[in-house]
Amino acid sequence: MVKLTTIYYGSDIIRYTVQTFGCKVNQYESASVAKAMDEHGYEKTDDIFTADIVIINSCSVTENSDKKAKQLINKIKSSDPMKIVVLPGGFPQAFPETASKLSADIVTGTEHKDSIADMIDVFTGNKVTGVPTNSRKVTSRKNQPTRVSTSHPYGPFPQAPTTDSRT
Repeated sequence: MVKLTTIYYGSDIIRYTVQTFGCKVNQYESASVAKAMDEHGYEKTDDIFTADIVIINSCSVTENSDKKAKQLINKIKSSDPMKIVVLPGGFPQAFPETASKLSADIVTGTEHKDSIADMIDVFTGNKVTGVPTNSRKVTSRKNQPTRVSTSHPYGPFPQAPTTDSRT
């Protein structure tokens, strides 16, 4: 079992924060993700810099939300490459190829938002051994698969192919 905060703080507590960009629906979904993270034993913090895991719930309604999410991912990864960054929401759902090129460790659309805590458990080696996957062939943007980074120090992990016209 990997204890990420041992690297940073000498503690067995893995801290997370949820940053939300976009609409009221995203705010509701972020609260749901936070509840699941709490139930999985992670500790919530509002400080991006003390969090071991940063979940950036993004919206694709405005390009400004996409831009803010990209900037935050770059800022986090440039200051601490070991920090786990999760990018769920409308941005990776609508533009999976663009989102997959970012340095986030876990990228998933809105379809898998209820499994984010499970995905993080698998990624960190915390508790579970598998997460639900969509075994159907992907035929539309709505059903885009989840991508998990192959380059993180705790990897490698499977990566699903995606297509996107916006880069």
